[in-house]
Amino acid sequence: MKSLKTQLAVVLLSTVCLFTVAYGQVIPRRDLATRNQVRPVQSQSAKSEPMVQEQETVLYSFTGMADGASPGGGLIRDGEGNLYGIASEAGDPSCLCGVVFKVDRMGNETVLHTFTGPPDGYETFSNASLVRDDEGNLYGTTTSGGSASAPFGTVFKLAPPAQPGGTWTETILHSFCSAANCTDGNTPYVGVIRDHNGNLYGTTAGGGEGCTNYDGCGVVFKLDRKGNETVLYSFCVTGGFGNCADGQSPNAVIQDAAGNIYGTTEYGGADLASCGAGCGVVFKLAPPAQEGGAWTETVLYSFTGGADGGEPFAGVTEDAAGNLYGTTSGGGDAACSLNYFPGCGVVFKLAPPAQDGGAWTETVLYSFTGGTDGGYPVGGVIQDAADNLYGTTLFGGLDSPYCSFYCGVVFKLDTSGNETALYSFTGLADGNNPYSGLIQDAAGNLYGTTGYGGDFNGTFCANNTGCGVVFKVAPAGVSVSPSSLNFGNVGLGHRAKQVVTLENQGVDAVEIGPITFTAITGDVSQFSDHVFCPANLGAGKSCTIAVIFTPDAVGADAATLNIVTSAPGSPVEVPIAAAGIEKGK
Repeated sequence: MKSLKTQLAVVLLSTVCLFTVAYGQVIPRRDLATRNQVRPVQSQSAKSEPMVQEQETVLYSFTGMADGASPGGGLIRDGEGNLYGIASEAGDPSCLCGVVFKVDRMGNETVLHTFTGPPDGYETFSNASLVRDDEGNLYGTTTSGGSASAPFGTVFKLAPPAQPGGTWTETILHSFCSAANCTDGNTPYVGVIRDHNGNLYGTTAGGGEGCTNYDGCGVVFKLDRKGNETVLYSFCVTGGFGNCADGQSPNAVIQDAAGNIYGTTEYGGADLASCGAGCGVVFKLAPPAQEGGAWTETVLYSFTGGADGGEPFAGVTEDAAGNLYGTTSGGGDAACSLNYFPGCGVVFKLAPPAQDGGAWTETVLYSFTGGTDGGYPVGGVIQDAADNLYGTTLFGGLDSPYCSFYCGVVFKLDTSGNETALYSFTGLADGNNPYSGLIQDAAGNLYGTTGYGGDFNGTFCANNTGCGVVFKVAPAGVSVSPSSLNFGNVGLGHRAKQVVTLENQGVDAVEIGPITFTAITGDVSQFSDHVFCPANLGAGKSCTIAVIFTPDAVGADAATLNIVTSAPGSPVEVPIAAAGIEKGK
Protein backbone atom coordinates (compact mmCIF):
# COMPACT_ATOMS: atom_id res chain seq x y z
CA MET A 1 0.00 0.00 0.00
CA LYS A 2 1.39 3.35 -0.97
CA SER A 3 2.05 5.67 2.00
CA LEU A 4 0.20 8.98 1.80
CA LYS A 5 2.87 10.61 3.95
CA THR A 6 5.43 9.66 1.34
CA GLN A 7 3.26 11.24 -1.36
CA LEU A 8 2.97 14.47 0.63
CA ALA A 9 6.69 14.60 1.32
CA VAL A 10 7.46 14.21 -2.36
CA VAL A 11 4.90 16.76 -3.52
CA LEU A 12 5.53 19.43 -0.88
CA LEU A 13 9.17 19.13 0.08
CA SER A 14 10.26 18.75 -3.54
CA THR A 15 8.75 22.14 -4.36
CA VAL A 16 10.89 23.77 -1.68
CA CYS A 17 14.05 21.88 -2.55
CA LEU A 18 13.53 21.79 -6.31
CA PHE A 19 16.71 20.87 -8.21
CA THR A 20 18.68 20.57 -4.97
CA VAL A 21 20.92 17.83 -6.34
CA ALA A 22 21.68 19.57 -9.61
CA TYR A 23 21.95 23.14 -8.45
CA GLY A 24 22.75 23.07 -4.74
CA GLN A 25 20.66 23.69 -1.66
CA VAL A 26 17.79 26.15 -1.46
CA ILE A 27 20.08 28.59 0.37
CA PRO A 28 23.75 28.02 -0.51
CA ARG A 29 26.12 28.12 2.46
CA ARG A 30 27.64 31.53 3.15
CA ASP A 31 29.51 32.91 6.13
CA LEU A 32 27.18 33.59 9.07
CA ALA A 33 27.91 37.30 9.19
CA THR A 34 26.76 37.71 5.59
CA ARG A 35 23.72 35.46 5.93
CA ASN A 36 22.45 37.19 9.05
CA GLN A 37 22.38 40.61 7.42
CA VAL A 38 19.09 41.58 5.80
CA ARG A 39 19.69 43.39 2.54
CA PRO A 40 17.46 46.36 1.68
CA VAL A 41 14.74 45.19 -0.68
CA GLN A 42 12.91 47.44 -3.12
CA SER A 43 9.28 46.51 -3.55
CA GLN A 44 8.27 46.28 -7.21
CA SER A 45 5.06 45.53 -9.04
CA ALA A 46 4.80 42.97 -11.80
CA LYS A 47 4.62 45.86 -14.28
CA SER A 48 7.90 47.28 -12.92
CA GLU A 49 6.18 50.38 -11.63
CA PRO A 50 8.30 52.29 -9.10
CA MET A 51 7.08 51.39 -5.63
CA VAL A 52 8.02 52.32 -2.08
CA GLN A 53 9.62 49.58 -0.03
CA GLU A 54 7.37 47.97 2.54
CA GLN A 55 8.91 47.47 5.98
CA GLU A 56 9.40 43.86 7.08
CA THR A 57 10.08 43.11 10.73
CA VAL A 58 11.12 39.68 11.96
CA LEU A 59 9.13 39.23 15.15
CA TYR A 60 10.77 35.91 16.01
CA SER A 61 13.45 33.65 14.53
CA PHE A 62 13.26 29.99 15.47
CA THR A 63 16.47 28.38 16.73
CA GLY A 64 15.60 24.73 16.12
CA MET A 65 15.85 23.89 19.79
CA ALA A 66 13.00 23.62 22.30
CA ASP A 67 11.33 26.61 20.62
CA GLY A 68 10.63 24.67 17.41
CA ALA A 69 11.52 25.11 13.75
CA SER A 70 9.87 25.38 10.32
CA PRO A 71 6.52 27.06 11.04
CA GLY A 72 4.63 25.83 8.01
CA GLY A 73 1.12 27.04 8.76
CA GLY A 74 -0.42 30.44 9.14
CA LEU A 75 -1.01 32.48 12.27
CA ILE A 76 -3.96 33.63 14.34
CA ARG A 77 -3.99 36.78 16.49
CA ASP A 78 -5.85 37.50 19.71
CA GLY A 79 -7.24 40.80 20.96
CA GLU A 80 -4.00 41.65 22.76
CA GLY A 81 -1.90 41.24 19.62
CA ASN A 82 -0.41 37.84 20.54
CA LEU A 83 0.26 35.49 17.63
CA TYR A 84 -0.23 31.72 17.73
CA GLY A 85 0.97 29.01 15.37
CA ILE A 86 2.52 25.58 14.88
CA ALA A 87 6.17 24.81 14.13
CA SER A 88 6.55 21.49 12.34
CA GLU A 89 10.00 20.51 13.58
CA ALA A 90 12.33 20.50 16.62
CA GLY A 91 10.94 20.78 20.15
CA ASP A 92 11.46 17.53 22.08
CA PRO A 93 15.05 16.45 21.21
CA SER A 94 14.10 12.77 21.30
CA CYS A 95 11.28 13.28 18.80
CA LEU A 96 11.70 16.61 16.94
CA CYS A 97 7.92 16.48 16.54
CA GLY A 98 7.15 20.19 16.56
CA VAL A 99 5.51 22.63 18.96
CA VAL A 100 2.55 24.97 19.39
CA PHE A 101 3.87 28.47 20.05
CA LYS A 102 2.83 31.98 21.05
CA VAL A 103 4.70 35.17 20.11
CA ASP A 104 3.71 38.20 22.17
CA ARG A 105 3.72 41.87 21.18
CA MET A 106 7.34 42.23 22.32
CA GLY A 107 8.54 39.32 20.15
CA ASN A 108 8.89 36.87 23.04
CA GLU A 109 8.10 33.27 22.11
CA THR A 110 6.44 30.84 24.50
CA VAL A 111 6.04 27.15 23.73
CA LEU A 112 2.50 26.21 24.73
CA HIS A 113 2.87 22.52 23.92
CA THR A 114 5.64 20.25 22.72
CA PHE A 115 4.52 17.26 20.68
CA THR A 116 6.06 13.95 21.76
CA GLY A 117 4.72 11.47 19.21
CA PRO A 118 2.22 8.62 19.69
CA PRO A 119 -0.14 8.62 21.50
CA ASP A 120 0.39 12.40 21.26
CA GLY A 121 0.53 13.95 17.82
CA TYR A 122 3.55 15.00 15.86
CA GLU A 123 4.15 17.07 12.78
CA THR A 124 5.95 15.91 9.64
CA PHE A 125 5.18 18.70 7.17
CA SER A 126 2.07 20.67 7.94
CA ASN A 127 0.23 23.71 6.62
CA ALA A 128 -2.10 23.72 9.61
CA SER A 129 -3.25 26.88 11.36
CA LEU A 130 -4.97 27.05 14.72
CA VAL A 131 -8.45 28.24 15.66
CA ARG A 132 -9.29 29.89 19.01
CA ASP A 133 -12.56 30.01 20.94
CA ASP A 134 -13.87 32.70 23.29
CA GLU A 135 -12.35 30.97 26.32
CA GLY A 136 -8.88 31.04 24.78
CA ASN A 137 -8.77 27.32 23.94
CA LEU A 138 -6.78 26.46 20.82
CA TYR A 139 -7.72 23.73 18.33
CA GLY A 140 -5.54 22.24 15.63
CA THR A 141 -4.29 19.14 13.85
CA THR A 142 -1.12 17.13 13.50
CA THR A 143 -0.22 15.24 10.36
CA SER A 144 1.02 12.20 12.29
CA GLY A 145 0.80 10.57 15.69
CA GLY A 146 -2.23 9.64 17.74
CA SER A 147 -3.42 6.49 19.47
CA ALA A 148 -4.67 4.57 16.42
CA SER A 149 -2.82 1.49 15.20
CA ALA A 150 -1.63 3.55 12.23
CA PRO A 151 -0.39 6.92 13.59
CA PHE A 152 -1.82 9.14 10.83
CA GLY A 153 -2.70 12.30 12.70
CA THR A 154 -4.83 13.92 15.34
CA VAL A 155 -7.21 16.75 16.17
CA PHE A 156 -6.16 18.33 19.47
CA LYS A 157 -7.32 20.96 21.94
CA LEU A 158 -5.05 23.12 24.11
CA ALA A 159 -6.67 24.64 27.20
CA PRO A 160 -4.98 27.67 28.80
CA PRO A 161 -3.84 27.51 32.43
CA ALA A 162 -5.98 28.90 35.23
CA GLN A 163 -3.14 31.23 36.19
CA PRO A 164 -0.79 33.10 33.79
CA GLY A 165 2.47 31.23 33.37
CA GLY A 166 0.95 27.85 34.12
CA THR A 167 0.92 24.79 31.91
CA TRP A 168 -1.43 24.46 28.96
CA THR A 169 -3.39 21.20 28.89
CA GLU A 170 -3.58 19.16 25.70
CA THR A 171 -6.47 16.84 24.89
CA ILE A 172 -6.49 14.59 21.83
CA LEU A 173 -10.01 14.91 20.47
CA HIS A 174 -9.58 12.36 17.66
CA SER A 175 -6.89 10.05 16.34
CA PHE A 176 -7.23 9.31 12.63
CA CYS A 177 -7.18 5.79 11.24
CA SER A 178 -9.16 4.67 14.28
CA ALA A 179 -11.63 3.09 11.85
CA ALA A 180 -10.84 0.08 9.67
CA ASN A 181 -8.95 1.01 6.49
CA CYS A 182 -8.75 4.61 7.75
CA THR A 183 -12.26 5.38 6.54
CA ASP A 184 -12.38 8.13 9.19
CA GLY A 185 -9.52 9.96 7.43
CA ASN A 186 -5.76 9.88 7.14
CA THR A 187 -3.24 12.74 7.50
CA PRO A 188 -4.90 16.10 8.21
CA TYR A 189 -2.50 18.43 6.40
CA VAL A 190 -4.51 21.58 7.21
CA GLY A 191 -6.21 22.91 10.33
CA VAL A 192 -9.85 23.00 11.41
CA ILE A 193 -12.59 25.63 11.48
CA ARG A 194 -15.17 26.02 14.25
CA ASP A 195 -18.88 26.86 14.05
CA HIS A 196 -20.98 28.78 16.61
CA ASN A 197 -21.99 25.50 18.28
CA GLY A 198 -18.40 24.47 18.89
CA ASN A 199 -18.28 21.80 16.18
CA LEU A 200 -14.99 21.47 14.29
CA TYR A 201 -14.69 20.84 10.55
CA GLY A 202 -11.64 19.88 8.53
CA THR A 203 -10.16 17.62 5.90
CA THR A 204 -7.64 14.85 5.58
CA ALA A 205 -5.51 14.40 2.48
CA GLY A 206 -6.05 10.63 2.53
CA GLY A 207 -8.29 8.03 4.05
CA GLY A 208 -12.01 7.62 3.44
CA GLU A 209 -13.94 5.07 1.46
CA GLY A 210 -12.35 5.85 -1.91
CA CYS A 211 -8.95 4.86 -3.36
CA THR A 212 -8.41 2.26 -0.64
CA ASN A 213 -5.44 0.78 -2.48
CA TYR A 214 -3.65 4.13 -2.14
CA ASP A 215 -4.45 5.00 1.50
CA GLY A 216 -7.60 6.83 0.41
CA CYS A 217 -8.33 10.05 -1.48
CA GLY A 218 -9.38 12.16 1.47
CA VAL A 219 -12.41 13.18 3.49
CA VAL A 220 -14.24 16.19 4.91
CA PHE A 221 -15.03 15.53 8.57
CA LYS A 222 -16.95 17.01 11.47
CA LEU A 223 -15.98 16.67 15.14
CA ASP A 224 -18.64 17.56 17.70
CA ARG A 225 -18.01 19.01 21.16
CA LYS A 226 -17.84 15.51 22.66
CA GLY A 227 -15.15 14.38 20.21
CA ASN A 228 -17.43 12.27 18.04
CA GLU A 229 -16.19 12.27 14.44
CA THR A 230 -18.48 12.09 11.41
CA VAL A 231 -17.20 11.81 7.85
CA LEU A 232 -19.32 14.24 5.85
CA TYR A 233 -17.87 13.25 2.51
CA SER A 234 -15.34 10.75 1.11
CA PHE A 235 -13.72 11.69 -2.18
CA CYS A 236 -13.45 9.36 -5.15
CA VAL A 237 -15.59 6.53 -3.84
CA THR A 238 -16.49 5.40 -7.35
CA GLY A 239 -13.65 6.61 -9.56
CA GLY A 240 -10.48 5.14 -8.10
CA PHE A 241 -7.09 6.77 -7.55
CA GLY A 242 -6.19 9.12 -10.41
CA ASN A 243 -9.76 9.04 -11.73
CA CYS A 244 -11.57 11.30 -9.27
CA ALA A 245 -13.99 13.63 -11.03
CA ASP A 246 -15.24 14.91 -7.65
CA GLY A 247 -11.75 15.80 -6.47
CA GLN A 248 -8.84 14.18 -4.66
CA SER A 249 -6.74 15.27 -1.64
CA PRO A 250 -8.80 18.16 -0.18
CA ASN A 251 -7.27 21.33 1.26
CA ALA A 252 -8.64 23.74 3.89
CA VAL A 253 -12.36 24.56 4.06
CA ILE A 254 -14.59 27.48 5.04
CA GLN A 255 -18.25 27.56 6.04
CA ASP A 256 -20.95 30.11 5.19
CA ALA A 257 -23.86 31.28 7.34
CA ALA A 258 -26.14 28.59 5.88
CA GLY A 259 -23.75 25.82 6.91
CA ASN A 260 -22.43 25.10 3.40
CA ILE A 261 -18.77 24.11 3.27
CA TYR A 262 -16.46 25.29 0.46
CA GLY A 263 -12.99 24.08 -0.35
CA THR A 264 -10.53 22.91 -2.97
CA THR A 265 -8.75 19.69 -3.83
CA GLU A 266 -5.22 19.45 -5.10
CA TYR A 267 -6.03 16.78 -7.70
CA GLY A 268 -9.01 15.32 -9.50
CA GLY A 269 -11.69 17.06 -11.52
CA ALA A 270 -13.24 16.76 -14.95
CA ASP A 271 -9.96 17.14 -16.87
CA LEU A 272 -8.22 14.00 -15.60
CA ALA A 273 -5.72 13.88 -18.45
CA SER A 274 -4.01 17.06 -17.26
CA CYS A 275 -1.63 17.42 -14.30
CA GLY A 276 -1.21 13.64 -14.04
CA ALA A 277 -4.42 12.95 -12.11
CA GLY A 278 -6.54 16.01 -12.67
CA CYS A 279 -5.71 19.60 -11.75
CA GLY A 280 -8.02 20.00 -8.79
CA VAL A 281 -11.47 21.40 -8.14
CA VAL A 282 -13.38 23.93 -6.09
CA PHE A 283 -16.24 22.16 -4.33
CA LYS A 284 -19.27 22.85 -2.17
CA LEU A 285 -20.75 20.54 0.45
CA ALA A 286 -24.40 21.26 1.28
CA PRO A 287 -25.81 20.00 4.59
CA PRO A 288 -28.77 17.61 4.52
CA ALA A 289 -32.32 18.84 4.96
CA GLN A 290 -32.71 16.46 7.92
CA GLU A 291 -30.07 15.89 10.60
CA GLY A 292 -28.23 12.65 9.98
CA GLY A 293 -28.79 12.70 6.23
CA ALA A 294 -26.10 12.73 3.57
CA TRP A 295 -24.21 15.87 2.65
CA THR A 296 -24.24 16.73 -1.06
CA GLU A 297 -21.05 17.58 -2.92
CA THR A 298 -21.07 19.81 -5.98
CA VAL A 299 -18.01 20.57 -8.06
CA LEU A 300 -18.18 24.30 -8.71
CA TYR A 301 -15.14 24.37 -10.99
CA SER A 302 -12.57 21.94 -12.39
CA PHE A 303 -9.15 23.37 -13.19
CA THR A 304 -7.48 22.38 -16.46
CA GLY A 305 -3.88 23.29 -15.65
CA GLY A 306 -3.91 25.86 -18.47
CA ALA A 307 -4.51 29.58 -18.28
CA ASP A 308 -7.18 29.01 -15.63
CA GLY A 309 -4.70 27.52 -13.13
CA GLY A 310 -4.12 24.11 -11.63
CA GLU A 311 -3.35 22.25 -8.40
CA PRO A 312 -4.51 24.55 -5.60
CA PHE A 313 -2.71 23.91 -2.31
CA ALA A 314 -4.89 26.28 -0.25
CA GLY A 315 -8.58 26.80 0.36
CA VAL A 316 -10.76 29.76 -0.62
CA THR A 317 -12.09 32.91 1.02
CA GLU A 318 -15.60 34.32 0.50
CA ASP A 319 -16.82 37.91 0.17
CA ALA A 320 -20.21 39.32 1.16
CA ALA A 321 -21.61 38.66 -2.33
CA GLY A 322 -20.72 34.96 -2.19
CA ASN A 323 -17.74 35.18 -4.55
CA LEU A 324 -14.87 32.82 -3.79
CA TYR A 325 -11.18 33.76 -4.12
CA GLY A 326 -8.11 31.56 -4.07
CA THR A 327 -4.80 30.59 -5.63
CA THR A 328 -3.42 27.72 -7.66
CA SER A 329 0.19 26.64 -7.47
CA GLY A 330 0.49 26.06 -11.22
CA GLY A 331 -1.11 26.97 -14.51
CA GLY A 332 -1.55 30.52 -15.75
CA ASP A 333 1.30 32.04 -17.73
CA ALA A 334 2.56 29.25 -20.01
CA ALA A 335 5.87 31.07 -20.51
CA CYS A 336 6.70 30.43 -16.85
CA SER A 337 7.32 27.05 -15.31
CA LEU A 338 8.36 26.29 -11.75
CA ASN A 339 6.38 23.07 -11.75
CA TYR A 340 6.16 19.94 -13.87
CA PHE A 341 3.43 21.55 -15.95
CA PRO A 342 3.42 25.09 -17.42
CA GLY A 343 2.56 28.13 -15.40
CA CYS A 344 3.62 29.75 -12.13
CA GLY A 345 0.17 29.92 -10.57
CA VAL A 346 -2.79 32.28 -10.52
CA VAL A 347 -5.13 34.19 -8.25
CA PHE A 348 -8.72 33.36 -9.23
CA LYS A 349 -12.28 34.40 -8.50
CA LEU A 350 -15.36 32.19 -8.73
CA ALA A 351 -18.66 34.03 -9.09
CA PRO A 352 -21.93 32.25 -8.24
CA PRO A 353 -24.61 31.89 -10.91
CA ALA A 354 -27.51 34.33 -11.15
CA GLN A 355 -29.92 31.41 -10.85
CA ASP A 356 -29.66 28.37 -8.60
CA GLY A 357 -28.23 25.42 -10.47
CA GLY A 358 -26.36 27.52 -13.01
CA ALA A 359 -22.64 27.39 -13.68
CA TRP A 360 -20.13 29.26 -11.54
CA THR A 361 -17.84 31.59 -13.51
CA GLU A 362 -14.08 31.52 -13.01
CA THR A 363 -12.03 34.67 -13.63
CA VAL A 364 -8.25 34.70 -13.43
CA LEU A 365 -7.44 37.91 -11.58
CA TYR A 366 -3.68 37.53 -11.96
CA SER A 367 -1.16 35.11 -13.49
CA PHE A 368 2.28 35.05 -11.88
CA THR A 369 5.34 35.30 -14.12
CA GLY A 370 7.92 33.85 -11.72
CA GLY A 371 9.82 37.16 -11.81
CA THR A 372 9.75 40.03 -9.34
CA ASP A 373 6.00 39.54 -8.94
CA GLY A 374 6.47 36.07 -7.44
CA GLY A 375 5.55 32.57 -8.48
CA TYR A 376 4.04 29.33 -7.16
CA PRO A 377 1.55 30.54 -4.53
CA VAL A 378 0.81 27.67 -2.14
CA GLY A 379 -0.96 29.79 0.50
CA GLY A 380 -4.40 31.29 0.08
CA VAL A 381 -5.47 34.94 0.00
CA ILE A 382 -7.16 37.29 2.45
CA GLN A 383 -9.33 40.29 1.59
CA ASP A 384 -9.38 43.72 3.24
CA ALA A 385 -12.27 46.16 3.62
CA ALA A 386 -11.42 47.76 0.26
CA ASP A 387 -11.54 44.31 -1.45
CA ASN A 388 -7.78 44.15 -2.03
CA LEU A 389 -6.33 40.64 -1.83
CA TYR A 390 -3.08 39.71 -0.08
CA GLY A 391 -1.00 36.54 -0.15
CA THR A 392 2.43 34.99 -0.51
CA THR A 393 4.35 33.06 -3.15
CA LEU A 394 6.85 30.31 -2.45
CA PHE A 395 9.23 31.39 -5.21
CA GLY A 396 9.95 34.47 -7.32
CA GLY A 397 10.85 37.95 -6.13
CA LEU A 398 14.00 39.97 -6.54
CA ASP A 399 17.28 38.32 -7.48
CA SER A 400 18.91 36.58 -4.52
CA PRO A 401 21.98 34.32 -4.57
CA TYR A 402 20.56 32.38 -1.64
CA CYS A 403 17.56 30.77 -3.31
CA SER A 404 17.41 28.59 -6.43
CA PHE A 405 14.20 30.20 -7.72
CA TYR A 406 14.40 33.29 -5.53
CA CYS A 407 12.95 33.45 -2.08
CA GLY A 408 9.29 34.36 -2.44
CA VAL A 409 7.21 37.50 -1.95
CA VAL A 410 4.31 39.03 -0.05
CA PHE A 411 1.90 40.44 -2.64
CA LYS A 412 -1.16 42.66 -2.95
CA LEU A 413 -3.75 42.48 -5.73
CA ASP A 414 -6.06 45.46 -6.08
CA THR A 415 -9.58 45.46 -7.48
CA SER A 416 -8.31 46.43 -10.95
CA GLY A 417 -6.06 43.36 -11.11
CA ASN A 418 -2.81 45.26 -10.49
CA GLU A 419 -0.38 43.09 -8.53
CA THR A 420 2.34 44.56 -6.32
CA ALA A 421 5.09 42.61 -4.59
CA LEU A 422 5.06 44.34 -1.21
CA TYR A 423 8.13 42.53 0.07
CA SER A 424 10.68 40.23 -1.53
CA PHE A 425 12.49 37.84 0.81
CA THR A 426 16.27 37.54 0.63
CA GLY A 427 16.65 34.09 2.20
CA LEU A 428 18.71 35.55 5.03
CA ALA A 429 17.58 36.74 8.45
CA ASP A 430 14.30 38.02 7.00
CA GLY A 431 13.08 34.54 6.02
CA ASN A 432 12.76 32.39 2.93
CA ASN A 433 10.02 30.64 0.93
CA PRO A 434 6.71 31.48 2.67
CA TYR A 435 4.20 28.69 2.05
CA SER A 436 1.29 29.80 4.21
CA GLY A 437 -1.19 32.62 3.94
CA LEU A 438 -1.37 35.90 5.86
CA ILE A 439 -3.48 37.61 8.49
CA GLN A 440 -4.04 41.38 8.76
CA ASP A 441 -4.69 43.69 11.71
CA ALA A 442 -6.86 46.81 11.80
CA ALA A 443 -3.89 49.03 10.92
CA GLY A 444 -3.19 47.06 7.72
CA ASN A 445 -0.11 45.23 9.00
CA LEU A 446 0.35 41.74 7.56
CA TYR A 447 1.64 38.79 9.59
CA GLY A 448 2.93 35.43 8.40
CA THR A 449 5.61 32.77 8.64
CA THR A 450 8.41 31.36 6.55
CA GLY A 451 9.57 27.79 6.95
CA TYR A 452 13.18 28.66 6.24
CA GLY A 453 15.65 31.51 6.65
CA GLY A 454 16.11 33.40 9.89
CA ASP A 455 18.55 31.80 12.35
CA PHE A 456 21.42 29.89 10.74
CA ASN A 457 23.25 29.20 14.00
CA GLY A 458 23.26 25.96 15.93
CA THR A 459 23.27 22.37 14.73
CA PHE A 460 19.64 22.16 13.62
CA CYS A 461 19.56 25.46 11.72
CA ALA A 462 23.05 25.31 10.23
CA ASN A 463 21.93 23.06 7.38
CA ASN A 464 21.95 26.00 4.96
CA THR A 465 18.21 26.57 5.23
CA GLY A 466 17.58 28.23 8.59
CA CYS A 467 14.74 27.46 10.96
CA GLY A 468 12.08 29.93 9.84
CA VAL A 469 10.61 33.16 11.15
CA VAL A 470 7.42 34.93 12.20
CA PHE A 471 7.28 38.22 10.31
CA LYS A 472 5.30 41.42 10.02
CA VAL A 473 5.04 43.57 6.89
CA ALA A 474 3.90 47.14 7.54
CA PRO A 475 2.32 49.34 4.88
CA ALA A 476 4.61 51.83 3.18
CA GLY A 477 4.47 55.14 4.98
CA VAL A 478 5.82 55.84 8.44
CA SER A 479 8.25 53.33 9.91
CA VAL A 480 9.27 53.18 13.54
CA SER A 481 12.55 52.10 15.11
CA PRO A 482 12.89 50.32 17.43
CA SER A 483 9.64 48.41 16.98
CA SER A 484 9.26 47.87 20.76
CA LEU A 485 10.65 49.29 24.00
CA ASN A 486 11.72 47.43 27.15
CA PHE A 487 12.77 49.57 30.12
CA GLY A 488 13.52 46.62 32.38
CA ASN A 489 13.53 47.38 36.14
CA VAL A 490 13.40 51.03 37.17
CA GLY A 491 13.50 52.27 40.78
CA LEU A 492 10.46 54.07 42.14
CA GLY A 493 10.63 57.78 41.44
CA HIS A 494 13.45 57.42 38.89
CA ARG A 495 13.03 58.57 35.29
CA ALA A 496 14.10 56.27 32.45
CA LYS A 497 14.11 57.46 28.85
CA GLN A 498 14.18 55.66 25.51
CA VAL A 499 13.87 57.20 22.06
CA VAL A 500 11.69 56.12 19.14
CA THR A 501 12.56 57.32 15.63
CA LEU A 502 9.85 57.85 13.01
CA GLU A 503 10.76 57.88 9.33
CA ASN A 504 8.47 58.87 6.48
CA GLN A 505 9.23 56.29 3.79
CA GLY A 506 6.48 57.54 1.50
CA VAL A 507 6.60 60.02 -1.35
CA ASP A 508 4.33 62.64 0.26
CA ALA A 509 4.39 64.56 3.53
CA VAL A 510 2.34 63.00 6.33
CA GLU A 511 0.56 64.52 9.30
CA ILE A 512 1.77 63.38 12.72
CA GLY A 513 -0.46 63.23 15.79
CA PRO A 514 -2.06 62.75 18.15
CA ILE A 515 0.39 60.60 20.13
CA THR A 516 -1.04 58.73 23.11
CA PHE A 517 -0.43 55.81 25.47
CA THR A 518 -2.78 52.88 26.09
CA ALA A 519 -2.41 50.77 29.22
CA ILE A 520 -2.17 47.00 28.94
CA THR A 521 -1.29 46.34 32.60
CA GLY A 522 -0.51 48.85 35.33
CA ASP A 523 -1.04 52.62 35.40
CA VAL A 524 -0.57 54.42 32.06
CA SER A 525 0.14 57.70 33.87
CA GLN A 526 3.64 56.38 34.61
CA PHE A 527 4.48 56.91 30.92
CA SER A 528 5.02 60.30 29.29
CA ASP A 529 6.65 61.63 26.13
CA HIS A 530 8.58 64.51 24.65
CA VAL A 531 7.71 64.81 20.96
CA PHE A 532 10.30 66.24 18.58
CA CYS A 533 8.20 65.76 15.46
CA PRO A 534 6.61 68.49 13.33
CA ALA A 535 2.91 68.44 12.57
CA ASN A 536 3.83 67.57 8.96
CA LEU A 537 6.77 65.23 8.31
CA GLY A 538 8.23 65.55 4.83
CA ALA A 539 8.96 62.62 2.51
CA GLY A 540 12.22 60.91 3.49
CA LYS A 541 12.41 62.87 6.76
CA SER A 542 12.62 61.49 10.29
CA CYS A 543 11.89 62.72 13.80
CA THR A 544 12.05 61.38 17.34
CA ILE A 545 9.80 60.78 20.32
CA ALA A 546 11.34 60.43 23.79
CA VAL A 547 9.35 57.97 25.90
CA ILE A 548 9.76 58.38 29.65
CA PHE A 549 8.90 55.84 32.34
CA THR A 550 8.60 57.12 35.93
CA PRO A 551 7.27 54.30 38.14
CA ASP A 552 5.26 55.15 41.23
CA ALA A 553 4.35 51.60 42.22
CA VAL A 554 6.11 48.25 42.38
CA GLY A 555 5.16 45.79 39.66
CA ALA A 556 5.21 45.05 35.94
CA ASP A 557 3.72 47.55 33.54
CA ALA A 558 2.87 47.21 29.86
CA ALA A 559 1.54 49.85 27.51
CA THR A 560 1.31 50.80 23.86
CA LEU A 561 2.61 54.02 22.32
CA ASN A 562 0.05 54.98 19.65
CA ILE A 563 1.23 57.30 16.89
CA VAL A 564 -1.55 58.49 14.62
CA THR A 565 -0.47 59.59 11.13
CA SER A 566 -2.13 60.32 7.81
CA ALA A 567 -0.10 57.50 6.19
CA PRO A 568 -1.28 53.92 5.55
CA GLY A 569 -1.00 51.66 8.58
CA SER A 570 -2.05 54.29 11.10
CA PRO A 571 -1.88 54.19 14.03
CA VAL A 572 1.69 52.97 14.42
CA GLU A 573 1.85 50.95 17.62
CA VAL A 574 4.98 50.47 19.74
CA PRO A 575 4.65 47.90 22.56
CA ILE A 576 6.29 48.94 25.84
CA ALA A 577 7.35 46.75 28.77
CA ALA A 578 8.64 48.06 32.09
CA ALA A 579 8.68 47.29 35.81
CA GLY A 580 8.85 49.43 38.92
CA ILE A 581 11.02 48.21 41.81
CA GLU A 582 11.96 49.52 45.24
CA LYS A 583 14.91 51.92 45.22
CA GLY A 584 18.24 50.24 45.74
CA LYS A 585 17.10 46.82 44.55
